[in-house]
Amino acid sequence: LAVPFTACASLFDLMQSKAVALLNAAWIADFAEEVAMAKASGEAERARVNEASGAPDGETAEAPASAPKCFPRRQEVPSHAFWRAEDLFELTRLGKRELRSGHEIVAVSHCWLSGRHPDPEGAQLVKLARYLKAWTNTQPGLLLKRVAVFIDWCSLMQEPRTPAESALFDRALQSAHIWYAHRHVRVWQLTTVEKPATPYTSRGWLHFEDS
Repeated sequence: LAVPFTACASLFDLMQSKAVALLNAAWIADFAEEVAMAKASGEAERARVNEASGAPDGETAEAPASAPKCFPRRQEVPSHAFWRAEDLFELTRLGKRELRSGHEIVAVSHCWLSGRHPDPEGAQLVKLARYLKAWTNTQPGLLLKRVAVFIDWCSLMQEPRTPAESALFDRALQSAHIWYAHRHVRVWQLTTVEKPATPYTSRGWLHFEDS
């Protein structure tokens, strides 16, 4: 019974089957920077449009649409952002899959801040990117590009799904517990949420991820 939580084959198989996809932490950092720049640009543009339109104090004119401000769902993440299973897990002489030396896997436990998107304003994205960069800087020899990240919105097929995507989602859901209990996976909890969102400790699914 302990094999799925100790052997890397269980993780490799989920990735190889496309049921689960892991993000490269370097892509997360780059994307978060792009989001932050887009937000700053959007705020500046909104102020310019507001001034040009002569909107009264307290009212804000709509600025033109800008770059994405939050994580895309799994189906819309660019392929280069994902790890290939064989790049993360090497095949040993004994025919077993093992996590490559100098690599890490992080599973992120977090709150969904809305029913349609877990992080609609990108706040948790920016926070995660900051944590990843800070953490890798404290780990001797660890590079950001050698960290794989499991985060449900980007790692599992999201709605609306095709029948094939639904089959992949069902398979991933059956093994979701592995990512939070495997000896080769570090679990990070993003517990801070701003009101009026439900506190992290009051959410049932997150108690499972914390157990």
